[in-house]
Amino acid sequence: MKSNEFIEIFKDTIQSDSEIEMDSPLADIEEWDSMAMMALIAYFDVKLGITITFDQLHALSSVGDVAQLIPGFEA
Repeated sequence: MKSNEFIEIFKDTIQSDSEIEMDSPLADIEEWDSMAMMALIAYFDVKLGITITFDQLHALSSVGDVAQLIPGFEA
């Protein structure tokens, strides 16, 4: 998965129309809340077969950090 593809999936998953880049701080994304985290956890589980937790997401600071949770992610 490439950066631009991940950003589109991320935006769709958290239901955001904002301008988001890989270096966008999660704290600056208006839609980044517990519901967005749940949606992302579900996406990772169902679509990618990867289990992530709230604690893992809380420890991250940028969109790129989230992408790095995907094995083989290509920046």
